[in-house]
Amino acid sequence: MRLRVPRKIGRKVIALLRRFAPERQPDGASLFPMPRTNSPTLALQSPARRGFTLVELLTVIAIIGILMAILVPTVHVVQMKARMLKSTANLSGIGKAILNYTLDNHGLLPAPEYGASTAPYNAQGSANPRGGTWMEELVGPKYLAGGYDTDPGSRTITVTEWPPALTDPEYISRNGAITDPHIRGYGMNEALYRIDKSSPNYGNTYPTQRQSMEKLPNHSKNIIIGTSNDVFMVPNLDTGRFEKDGVNYKDGDPERFGNQGLFLFLDGSVEAMTGDEVANLFNPQQ
Repeated sequence: MRLRVPRKIGRKVIALLRRFAPERQPDGASLFPMPRTNSPTLALQSPARRGFTLVELLTVIAIIGILMAILVPTVHVVQMKARMLKSTANLSGIGKAILNYTLDNHGLLPAPEYGASTAPYNAQGSANPRGGTWMEELVGPKYLAGGYDTDPGSRTITVTEWPPALTDPEYISRNGAITDPHIRGYGMNEALYRIDKSSPNYGNTYPTQRQSMEKLPNHSKNIIIGTSNDVFMVPNLDTGRFEKDGVNYKDGDPERFGNQGLFLFLDGSVEAMTGDEVANLFNPQQ
């Protein structure tokens, strides 16, 4: 008895077998030949190409959005860390320049700002002889390499090329181009006796007077330069904290790198410190 299979079912079976069986027999003949047809439509028919569905497209977009949300903050943190390392190196260079400066100036540190002084040039309390801030005092081949012109009638200078070490890269990243040549992201501490309550100068600040380095207390805990929004920095003499002008710090900035600032000490070390840690130094309990 012969079993008759409907032609339509037979074609489907042959199509399935053709997908999983060799296309040709050894003699070159098709193993499962399709029935001949005179229809040009069937002869030219090719498998339809399937595109993305809306659900698949939205899924891909969502995955890309999640990856961007993860990667963008990570890239920002990595870039900030790199700028923090650069800033640490800058402060280390400034510390070496200050040490060399004291060796050439009878142990005197540069004053944070410039002001007239009646003290003899080489005496504690004298003003900066170059007629500028602590930054001008450190520009030169023996300190921090940069360009400057000297007034022939005096010792004052005009800086023509600022040393790169005097510019904080994170300050530039946040604020863009420098508008005031003296505000470059670092400031000098005007309260150098603030860490010692027993000092008769504890409550005083010295913005325009050079101080003798050897007379200053506790070099390993005494900040001389730090991240700042001005050429100087001075803590509140009651709280030991740097003050804000709205959302930004007026001068000393202990949040330049997230919740920390960078600070150079008189012994040449550089540390990252929070506002609380800085306040504990400037407002000692005993």
